[in-house]
Order: sequence, then structure tokens, then C-alpha cells
Amino acid sequence: QITVNNGSDAIIHQVMRTFLADGGTALSAHGGFVSFGIAVRSLGVEPQYVDLDADHRFDVEALARAITPATRIIYIPNPNNPTGTHITKDELSWFLEQVPDDRLVVLDEAYHEYGRFLAPETYPDAIELDHPNVLSLRTFSKAYGLAALRIGYAVGHADVVKWLLKTKLPFDPNGIACAAAAAALDDEDHVRMTVETNAAGLALLSSTLREEGYTTTSSIANFVMVDCGDVEQARAFHRALLEHGFIARPLTGFELPTCVRISTGTTDQNLRLAATLKELAATFVTV
Repeated sequence: QITVNNGSDAIIHQVMRTFLADGGTALSAHGGFVSFGIAVRSLGVEPQYVDLDADHRFDVEALARAITPATRIIYIPNPNNPTGTHITKDELSWFLEQVPDDRLVVLDEAYHEYGRFLAPETYPDAIELDHPNVLSLRTFSKAYGLAALRIGYAVGHADVVKWLLKTKLPFDPNGIACAAAAAALDDEDHVRMTVETNAAGLALLSSTLREEGYTTTSSIANFVMVDCGDVEQARAFHRALLEHGFIARPLTGFELPTCVRISTGTTDQNLRLAATLKELAATFVTV
């Protein structure tokens, strides 16, 4: 079944309110999507966390070990925001075998369209898994370009979705957003152009970063992440990008204070950014 709300971010908060209402907590990883912790703490509950692995990936073995009787929800953004990394089909299948049937696994697939295009052999589609305790979150904010309209949806088993339908505000989302989302689903050419343009830009930026000696991740989203290795260096790198006309995201709020996230753009923007990264390497790359 499907439930629709004001973006998948709103659904994250709704899931926590609904399934932690009578106790328990939720588990994720440091360096994951920041809304998870905000949503859990808004209930007066302290979330559980494990660390990302050395490659800034969600560590499914660490997550499995961290599940306790108090753990009601496990939240995994896949691909992860802000690292762009993903857990594979095999890793997810193994992990789901370790999770008790009465725990809810929330797979936030906001960047699903990019992941499916960039890593078709390894990227898992949660909807196709058909696990009764898996809830997939999707959004129209990324590849469909409707972020300002705030519309996203969750797909899961009827026994899970029925509770989200009961706790959803009656007038969300608005009619204009719903009409735009329905039209966007029919515009396959736009999504194809978006993911193809992103793939070219991501390849250019990732190769530039590696060739120039930056520390980066294996992203399958619409951004790259740079680890500057030092908090002050990350702040200076962010400022330098701004001075060159590029808005990036410092990641202190994501518990990655030495890192900066940079989104892909148009072909021209990506070319100018690649040139800027080469120029800045002399200052920000340590051999």
C-alpha cells in the first residue's frame, strides 16, 4: 500500500511519532540523514547510532549487532545523504535476515532514481523486496524536481501503512502538489534526462576529485562528498567554493565536520566546478 505526505521528510517524522508513541527507540548511523535524529529526539527519545565504516558506508553488520529489545525502527537512507554511498542488494538481503519480524526497517530511497541508473547491478529496490517489515520512502523532490511543492510517499505492507494513514493529517499533501506529482510520473523523458545529466556530471566531478588527490566517496546520488580531514580545512574549503560561485553544504550538522557535500549541476556548471576543484587542489589537498 501507499501513503502520500508533504515530502519523505515529513514521513520520517510521522513514522517516528506513530511507531515510537508507546516506547522504544530507533537505530541508524552517525553521518546519515540529519532528519532521523531530529525526528526521534522531538519525541524526547534518544536515538541509537553506529558508526559508518571506513568508506563512509552504512555498516549492516554493526547495525545488526546494535539491535536491542528497545529498538523499534532501523532507518537506512540508501543512497545515503550526505555521503552518496549505498548498501548493496546482497548486504540488504543479509541484514533483513538478521532483523526480527516485529522491527520496522525504513529504507529512505530519496535518491532511488539516481541509484538505480548508476548502479543497476548492486543497488536494491526496497519495493521489489516485498518484506512485510520494510517501508520504502520515495520523493518527488530530487529527480522529478518538485522539491518546493513538498510531496513524497511511502510504500509498505498494509499492516504498516494503515497506521500511517490513521496518523496522517487529513489535508496533506495539497492538491497542486498531487497534480504535479501525477504529471511528473508521466514525464519519463524529464527523469531520463535528469539522471543522464547527473551521471555525466558525477563522473566528471568524481574523477576530478580523485585525480587531484581529494578524499571522496563512491557516490551514486546527485552529489559528491569531500573529506578535508580537518574541521578548519573543511570550513576554508567551503568558503573557497563560495568565493568561486559554488554553494556547497558543510556537514557539521550531519556529524561529519571535516566534510563538504557538493551537488552536481548543469553541464556548464559541472565543467566550471571541475576547473575550480583543480585550482583549489594546491591549497586543500595534502600529499
